[in-house]
Amino acid sequence: MGQVTLEEWDGALSFNLAGHRLSIDKARVAERPGLRRYAGRTVAVGVRSEDMEDAALARDVPQDRRIQATVLRTEVLGSEVMARFGFCASPTTHGAANARWSRSDR
Repeated sequence: MGQVTLEEWDGALSFNLAGHRLSIDKARVAERPGLRRYAGRTVAVGVRSEDMEDAALARDVPQDRRIQATVLRTEVLGSEVMARFGFCASPTTHGAANARWSRSDR
């Protein structure tokens, strides 16, 4: 999705993406403690579509876990609807796109 600088503040990991300050879920960081080693470094960030929800339906999600975007197209896949959206973010460079997580990051 884009390149960001991972920041650590008060024990939480967060980053700016397309004008949004987003935090990584603390439970996810606890599952992958090696992520903390990337604080202060530029990393490639992606968001899995299955982890996205419509904010109108998921009202209990905190602001630092939301992205505002315009839906460009929808696609019906059985009982699910996939929403394609875009927003401005720094593009991922070739080197970052080919980077791999090491086993110690998990």
